[in-house]
Amino acid sequence: MTPEAHQEHDDKLTSPTAPRFYQTGYCQTEGEQTTSPVPAVPSTDRSPWLQYGVAVLAVIVATAIRLQLDPLWGDNYPFITFFITMVFVAWYTGFRPSLLVLALSTLLARYLFTSPRYSLLGISLDDVVGLGFFVGISLIIALVMESQRRAQGRAEASALNAIQKQQAIERAKDDLKHSEERIRSVMDHVIDAIITIDERGRIESHNPAAQKLFGYSAAEVIGSNVNMLMPEPYHGEHDSYLANYLRTGQAKIMGIGTEVVGRRKDGSTFPMALGISEFRIGQQRFFTGICRDITERKRAKQLLIERSAEVEAANKELEAFSYSVAHDLRAPLRHIHGYIEMLAKDAEGQLSAKSQRFLKVISESSGQMGALIDDLLAFSRMGRVEMHETHVRLDDLVQACLRTLELATGGRNIVWKIPPLPAVLGDHALLQQVFANLLGNAVKYTRARDPAEIEIGCAGEEDGRLILFVRDNGAGFDMKYVHKLFGVFQRLHSADEFEGTGIGLANVRRIIARHGGRTWAESVLNEGAAFYFTVKPASAA
Repeated sequence: MTPEAHQEHDDKLTSPTAPRFYQTGYCQTEGEQTTSPVPAVPSTDRSPWLQYGVAVLAVIVATAIRLQLDPLWGDNYPFITFFITMVFVAWYTGFRPSLLVLALSTLLARYLFTSPRYSLLGISLDDVVGLGFFVGISLIIALVMESQRRAQGRAEASALNAIQKQQAIERAKDDLKHSEERIRSVMDHVIDAIITIDERGRIESHNPAAQKLFGYSAAEVIGSNVNMLMPEPYHGEHDSYLANYLRTGQAKIMGIGTEVVGRRKDGSTFPMALGISEFRIGQQRFFTGICRDITERKRAKQLLIERSAEVEAANKELEAFSYSVAHDLRAPLRHIHGYIEMLAKDAEGQLSAKSQRFLKVISESSGQMGALIDDLLAFSRMGRVEMHETHVRLDDLVQACLRTLELATGGRNIVWKIPPLPAVLGDHALLQQVFANLLGNAVKYTRARDPAEIEIGCAGEEDGRLILFVRDNGAGFDMKYVHKLFGVFQRLHSADEFEGTGIGLANVRRIIARHGGRTWAESVLNEGAAFYFTVKPASAA
């Protein structure tokens, strides 16, 4: 039978619209599945009303036909039309409707066509034998038809089940084929080398990226030991490591990414990142290794280490230079300041007002330069101070800072807004310096405000760190200069407006950076400013 014929037959068998009356039975032969036109018993999947209606109608038709033949046959053949009806109904509708036909046919045949007619009593022995024969044969036919129908139903169900299983197998094959194609496509286009080996260490698969990385074609490595891609000592250790893992299950790199060295076909070696995973197919164990050349990454890492070391050395030299310069400048500056004071005392009353003003300017400038040098020394020392990280209660720390500002705040109308503050993790002395600088600035830049408002608080979290702030309603600054704010000696207000050296905020940024946090500021000119920084919460310990 041709495939086209098979398909046509399968479609006819499984079609939901095709009457089962026309379905074909299956005959299995060795080798090929064939079909033969075995007549099928119609299905009884019909309404009971239809089945019993057909049975009653068939009996009426049989009675009418027998009445038409009655002048010709007389009392002979009383059951023949009913017998034909019985066969038809048993074949078409099923066993139970055929029992109804048998009962009706027996009563009608006895009442209408056997002597004495129009009576159910007084039947002769011959008619009793004929009636018994009719009933027996009819029952046999009904039972045979029902048995055939059930056998056919089982055969149809089995055939349909076989077709469905075959279709499921075909779908599974298609799905498997598509899945394999997708996996192959991924393997062919992934940038990482992927190699699969069996329990003996023999290479099972080797994708194009692996061919490019190691220089071997798939044909050259499939079936070979994977240690051909390894230099010593990995080459000699691999087989024993694999055997030990299979025996004990103790993994050194299984399921863990690691850095190893690979060997190319030309004998050159290179660093690579390797990740290995295990999977099973049935009772067989396989291992997949994903490899990536990390030569450039290692080179970049080494370059970064070298550059970091150079920067660190330069910073240390710069700090040492700054410290040395600042320290060496203090002695002559102290002499200048001292001699100016001595000169002012000796020449008191002898100098003109203009000369006295010149001396005053020189004295103030030398004092300011001394403050700058002291701040520069403090800034340079800040990078060398060893940090001692502890739990810091900000409530206590802020109160200590406020006590140091009592002289600057005396007689001022300042509204302090200080809610309960969280504990943090950091160096107590350095964090106290941060708050001292920020609060000192807030007091200084709100000098013209009455009342001055200064707020300290927590604004939530950022990347697991607390965001703390100091906000005031003071002079503020123009945000276009915010990038200069935390630089050394950077001032956004003149010395005539507000005193200072421009080191305080630079110190704040450096201290917070050493704590792993960040600093930033927001402001509206003449409306105030807010300074933010992040630190670890005490719960991070």
